[in-house]
Amino acid sequence: MYRQSFEDLQVDYIDYYLLHSIGNGGIVTFRARYIDNGMLDFLMQEREAGRIRNLGFSFHGTVSVFDEVLAMHEKVHWDFVQIQLNYVDWRHASARNVNAGYLYAELEKTAYSGHYYGTAVGRPIVECAGSYRHPAQTA
Repeated sequence: MYRQSFEDLQVDYIDYYLLHSIGNGGIVTFRARYIDNGMLDFLMQEREAGRIRNLGFSFHGTVSVFDEVLAMHEKVHWDFVQIQLNYVDWRHASARNVNAGYLYAELEKTAYSGHYYGTAVGRPIVECAGSYRHPAQTA
């Protein structure tokens, strides 16, 4: 399926390869889906070969999964992160959502600090989303 995508898209490389909705099913599911079978290692090799330009993930799940995957940054060097963000979830998330304030704070502690918000690569959220401002920028 991965290799067929190049043919279907008629391209030699993919600009943004997203591991979609990691976290659903917990860390055991994440490890089975991407680590134990060598998938993440394969994707990192594809990025090194230039067939993937930017490797990242979208997150929907628990804090423990987010923390573990973000801690993999030293090995994986995630190029972008997309978080689930509903305005009501900024501080009062429930069910399978995580407070967006927590997610942003954790991103700011890593190499993403000051650079990566949402799906933006290397651009602050104000530039990408027009009128929306990160809470720290509205004071």
